[in-house]
Amino acid sequence: MFFFGLERRLFVDIGSDFGHCDVPLIASEVLRLVSIYGYDEAFYSHALTLLYFLEALALRQVDALSGETLLDDMEWHSDLSVLIGLGKLVADGSKIPPEWALEYLLHHPQTDLRTAAQRCPDEFGELFMERYRRRFRGGMKIRRPAHDLRLGYEPASHGFRGFTIPGRYGLEGDARLAGDFEFGYDGLVEITLDGIPDVSGLTAPIGRLWKLARECADELDRYSRFIGKHPDRAETAAALCLLPDVLLEGLRGSILDQLRKWTAEVMAGGSTAVVALVDLVERWSPGHTGKLTAGEAKSLAALLARLGVGMEPDVRFGAPAPKPGGSVVLFRLPDGAGGTPSDAYRAAKPLFHLAAVAGADGRMNPGRLRFAVDRVGRTHRLGPAERRRAGAHMEFLATGRLGMYGVKAKVEAIPPEGRAVVGRFLVALAMSDGPASPKQIAALEKM
Repeated sequence: MFFFGLERRLFVDIGSDFGHCDVPLIASEVLRLVSIYGYDEAFYSHALTLLYFLEALALRQVDALSGETLLDDMEWHSDLSVLIGLGKLVADGSKIPPEWALEYLLHHPQTDLRTAAQRCPDEFGELFMERYRRRFRGGMKIRRPAHDLRLGYEPASHGFRGFTIPGRYGLEGDARLAGDFEFGYDGLVEITLDGIPDVSGLTAPIGRLWKLARECADELDRYSRFIGKHPDRAETAAALCLLPDVLLEGLRGSILDQLRKWTAEVMAGGSTAVVALVDLVERWSPGHTGKLTAGEAKSLAALLARLGVGMEPDVRFGAPAPKPGGSVVLFRLPDGAGGTPSDAYRAAKPLFHLAAVAGADGRMNPGRLRFAVDRVGRTHRLGPAERRRAGAHMEFLATGRLGMYGVKAKVEAIPPEGRAVVGRFLVALAMSDGPASPKQIAALEKM
């Protein structure tokens, strides 16, 4: 009954005069009642509908871009308020800002967001607005429709049904009352917002936004599926590396900063560092146990590359996933380093394995490593990034036992006419910083 009285005070006594001092007081009172009696579904529905209606009417009197209304304490906005804000922007001939475009999308009754957009709403919103800015050069313009927006509110009080007021010649109904409000015989309170076009029936603008939303959801699909399977790892670098580049620094920069700082510390000003795989994985995905899958190893390498750090072995360059308990070599990537091997690097890679076997004498001598990288790099015309990766690859090979496993297949893959050249290169490598040791000579003889 008290709520019925608030409705009558608003629509019959005050009307559309939102400068009246009672309007914000009534809105606050309805919010207070919701906080107390919100468990009652019928009351909650009526109160929410009234607040939506009031918020929309309040927005009519303010700058749409400011977003300030009489109900600033409300944490949500209704479909009606979005329609009014968009209508005001269209009426002014303004471009639709990214924030309003997102609201337009989310509040449209026919919008059906994909799973990735629903599971990752914050990431989706940021990505959508960024892609919107690029595609529409700051904002989309909407042609003004012919009809102005008309809003309706169905009061909870049955006293509005068959509503009549005393007139000069008796009782009159269906008249304009309390400002711009119109009361229908069925109790509906309606108002036409003169000068604010109705964009709800437009299909072309929302169609363009739906297309963009689908593209953004596709970009977030890998991240969404990962956190769907591992919700407890959503705030790890393992999850972040699946995000589009534009979101990495903006949304989760601090987590990446921690990984970036750690890699810088372990390299300590040098160009490479040998680290335990378990230490790297713990900082990439805390709590991860077991062997890295090929997909996980690829994601890890891709994330490090975004931080300017390379990793060997790297499955993207034809290596198997690192084995549990082993080591990896981190190295600084030059600017512009690619994420896939060139044909020249593929051809040169077997030679680096042979060079690691032929040049090692218990460890990989830095001088011999530089000799191998320089000689093969010049022969195959490798760029700076792939030369640096080749050195890290050979350094990684030296962390294990450099036996003859796999050597036979690599030698047999060399064309017969090129084997003598490779042989001379390996002999020169073994003697590049002095006489070859008996161990190196034995390896050379076998090759």
